[in-house]
Amino acid sequence: MVERFTGRVKFAVAEGLPISIINELVINHIDGPVIAYTDEYKVYNGLSELSVIVDHRRMNHSEGIFADGDAHINMAEGIHSRLRIFLRIHRGPNRGNLQFYVSFFAFYHNNGSRWLEKIIWACFNKHKLAKNICKANT
Repeated sequence: MVERFTGRVKFAVAEGLPISIINELVINHIDGPVIAYTDEYKVYNGLSELSVIVDHRRMNHSEGIFADGDAHINMAEGIHSRLRIFLRIHRGPNRGNLQFYVSFFAFYHNNGSRWLEKIIWACFNKHKLAKNICKANT
């Protein structure tokens, strides 16, 4: 998931991809009403039924529609491409460690070039930020 205005990401590794898992992830990780932008993949069919989704706009790539005004999923696809490169560098971690790798990538992406400084500061200060860093990326 990508928050459009801040660019912050959230990744979750799931076994299989039923509609129920997508709905659970959205409910657990979205604050307040949002507009959802997705492609036509069938796992997104239940999003419009969720109370936190005020509008669900879909891009039908198979019909050649990749954007319609401000409705697009280019940011999500671009970040996913960077994640795939990151995982390839690590020679494809095994499934048991995959969530750790994608969470680290999300932390790195969300905190920019100061990611290491933030981790070190949190460790030395034993501040509640350390809990927030871990919680935000699980």
